Amino acid sequence: MSTDELAETKALAYIEEPPITNDIETFFTNYASIPASALREHLITIRERVWQKCNYPCLGQWRFLHFSIKQNPIYAEILEKCKNEGATVIDFGCCLGQDVRQLVYDGVPIDQVRGYDLDPFFIEQGYELFRDGKIMKEKKVFGSGDIFDNQFLESIEPADYLYVDLFIHLFDAETQRDVCRRLARLAKRAIAGRQSGAKVAGERP
Repeated sequence: MSTDELAETKALAYIEEPPITNDIETFFTNYASIPASALREHLITIRERVWQKCNYPCLGQWRFLHFSIKQNPIYAEILEKCKNEGATVIDFGCCLGQDVRQLVYDGVPIDQVRGYDLDPFFIEQGYELFRDGKIMKEKKVFGSGDIFDNQFLESIEPADYLYVDLFIHLFDAETQRDVCRRLARLAKRAIAGRQSGAKVAGERP
């Protein structure tokens, strides 16, 4: 990618300041023991590191601070089933793993959640972002692998709920069908999430 293309990408997909709300401050104070006075610098440091690795809009626009799983219509059901019936959750394409942390923060036992991403770099940066690498590694919550690797998929025990956030749109239309078939193998009860799309059908670069 040329310098001009990089500049254009940043102009469209990059927001300088982290959107620190009271909820975000409270989460990082309680979950990661990061005081409000240190939070801005901490978030910027991690975001710059992952942005240099990959210019995804979800990173440039701080979407990993949306904790989107809690906005899902069946989130209350997921929490209830996990807490009272031992249901399990997989976050596939978890990137920094923010939604796994939201589940744990909201009381889901850590042994009932797992996250998978193609690139272990993002999982490692998630440990840095949330300062929980020791317990997450001990519990083997996260793993890395390719959705097109059948051996990898077969090694994953299906969960009651599969959460897939801003992932399927990364593939062309034909490949998306294969991706969805593969994801369906990992869910016993329901698949939830959000994806990017357009009102006018078509593939975008």
